[in-house]
Amino acid sequence: MVALCELESLRLAHDLIRAGLRLSIVRSLTKIGTRSLRQWWKDIHGVRPSNGKLPETVLSFIKDKDSAAMVSAFGAFHNRLHGTTLSPENLLATWQEFQRICGPLDINAAYFAVRDI
Repeated sequence: MVALCELESLRLAHDLIRAGLRLSIVRSLTKIGTRSLRQWWKDIHGVRPSNGKLPETVLSFIKDKDSAAMVSAFGAFHNRLHGTTLSPENLLATWQEFQRICGPLDINAAYFAVRDI
């Protein structure tokens, strides 16, 4: 039988994959195996997940003044709501609310912004 905490991890992984968070980050946040995550990505997005090295810092996502402002605003928003705690639930909830208020933001940029704070 599946425990409730396992079901929550599965649901959270599904939501993070749907949002487009890189699989290695989803794996580290949810502790679900890569094989399952890769299949879910293909089922959700219709393509295989991208391979390659993750960015080292949030600076990889900053291309101009506007992107710098968005990433900075997200970091401040998350910090105001949750402090420096980076949990998958907090990240997803804050990212969804931020997008509703301010417009689209890559969830990977959001993750690295909070991680780097």
